Amino acid sequence: MTPWHFVGQERVLEAPSQWDHKTEGECGALPIRVVDGGCLSVWKPSPEELATLNAGGAVTSWTQGPQRVHALGVCGPESLLLPE
Repeated sequence: MTPWHFVGQERVLEAPSQWDHKTEGECGALPIRVVDGGCLSVWKPSPEELATLNAGGAVTSWTQGPQRVHALGVCGPESLLLPE
């Protein structure tokens, strides 16, 4: 899935300054909006991922470090902006 720019986003988080892309992998920019003390981001599936979901697949969630409270949801296309 690709992080997506969305209506109401407030800023874009970048990789941590100590992040080593060679040893820790890619860490791209993440458009967010702060909501109730947390960060809301929007992710859009690729055509291949969408086909997998439509065929009965599921969404996975991965976080680095201790588990934090989080939620998954959906939004309509009217909420999306074109990616940079």
